[in-house]
Amino acid sequence: MKRILFVFLGILYLACFPASAQQGAEKPKISTGIPEGFEDLLEAQLTLVDIYYLGERVGSSMATYTPEQLSFESPQEVLSMLNNIEFPSLLLPALSQAFDTNASRICFYQGQPNCGVLAPDDIAIIFDESQLKVDVFINPKYQIKTALKVDKYLPESTAGPAMINALSFAASGGDEVDDQYTARLNSLISFENYRILSDIESDQENGTRLDRLSLIYEYRNLAYQAGSFRSLSMPSGFYPQRDFLGVRIQNSLASRTDLEQVSGTEIFIFLSERSRVELYKDGQLLDTQIYQPGNIQVDTRELPEGAYNIELKVVGDSGRERTETRFYSKSLLLPPKNETLYFFEAGYPEEEEFSRYPEAKDKSLLKLGMLSRPTDFMGWSANVITTSEQSSVEVGSYWLGNQIDLQTSHAINDQDEYANYYLLNLRNENFIMSASYRRTHS
Repeated sequence: MKRILFVFLGILYLACFPASAQQGAEKPKISTGIPEGFEDLLEAQLTLVDIYYLGERVGSSMATYTPEQLSFESPQEVLSMLNNIEFPSLLLPALSQAFDTNASRICFYQGQPNCGVLAPDDIAIIFDESQLKVDVFINPKYQIKTALKVDKYLPESTAGPAMINALSFAASGGDEVDDQYTARLNSLISFENYRILSDIESDQENGTRLDRLSLIYEYRNLAYQAGSFRSLSMPSGFYPQRDFLGVRIQNSLASRTDLEQVSGTEIFIFLSERSRVELYKDGQLLDTQIYQPGNIQVDTRELPEGAYNIELKVVGDSGRERTETRFYSKSLLLPPKNETLYFFEAGYPEEEEFSRYPEAKDKSLLKLGMLSRPTDFMGWSANVITTSEQSSVEVGSYWLGNQIDLQTSHAINDQDEYANYYLLNLRNENFIMSASYRRTHS
C-alpha cells in the first residue's frame, strides 16, 4: 500500500511543479534508489492477509511483508487452515520461513500464460499486495491422496425366489441316416444369497440324465459350493477343468462392483483448481470428467484392458491447460493389485459315462489354488493337485508390458515328470499376434 502511495505522491508532485515552470532549476535525475525522505515507505509492514488454498479462501492471518518477501506471524494458524495435509509436522518448518512474493506470477486476465500456479519442492506463495491476498501452493507429496469413491461390493441380497431357464434343442436326420436329437435345459434358481444350478440333457441314445446339480452360497468375497460341478484351476497350462462330485470354498469377485477401477493402474493427478480431465489413447478420446482441486485419483473405469500409454489433458476453470502422459495397465485375468484369490476343492472325479445321475470314481481328488497380483504389471499363481494316484504342483507367472504380455507355467509331479509352458501376446491397434511353447518331460 505504501508503494502505491509513493507513486501517487510522485504524480502529484509532477502535476504541481512542471518542468517548464522550474526556471533555472537543475534537470531531474533518474535514480533506482529510494528518494530521500521516503525510506519508510518500503519498510516491512504488518497486515492481515487473506489465505487462498486450492483456489478457495480458507481464512485470514497476520503477515509481515516487503515488496520482495512475506512471512506469516503465526505459521501454525496458517497450517490449521490447510486441509488434506498428510504430514503437518514436516510442513510447519517450511511455513515458518520468509517467502518470495512471486509478484510476477499474479494473473491479470483469464487465460494469461504462466501465471497463478507454482510447483514448489515444499511450499511457495503468490502475494498480491493490491488485494492483500496470499495463494499457497504445496507439493503433492505433502497432500493426502483422494481416492475415487466406488462401492466395493453389491449390497446383501434381499430378493425373493427367482428362476431363469435356458432351453436348447438340436435335431438332424435324412433318408439314409438315423434321426438324432439333443435337448438341454440349464436352470438357475435363486433366493437371497443362495443359488441352485442344474443342467439336464436328453438324447435318443442315453435318454434323459442330470449332468450337474449344485448349491451355492455367496456373501461378499467368499463362495461355498456343494454338489456336482466343474473343478477350478487358476490359469493353468497343463491341468484342464473336469467334472467332479464334492465341495468347494473360494474367493469370489462376483459381488465386486469396483473391478473396472481397481483392476487397472492407479493414476493420481494434482489439480490446483477445479478442472476437466480428458483421457486419450492413440489420439482417441476415451473419457472426460470434472474434478475438484486436490491430489485426486482419476476414474479409469472406461479404459480398455491392455498395457499402453494414455494422455491426460487438464483444462482448469481459469483456462490454463497442461498435458501429461502416463503408462496404464488393466487386466481382468488377474485380481486387483495387492489382493489374492484362492480356492479349495475336495471330492471325487465323475465317471465319463453314466446313465441317469453323475457317478463318482473310486479315487479321491484334492485341489488347492491361488492367484496373486503384487504389482500393477506382474502376477503369479500356484496349483496343488492330489489324487490317490499322484500329486503335482504347478507355478505360473504373468508379466504385463506396453502392448505385450507374457505367461509362463511350470509343473512337476511325484513321478519325476515335469513340464514348461510359455505364451507371448503382442498387440497392435491393427492386429494381435501370439506365440506359445510347451514341452513335457515324461
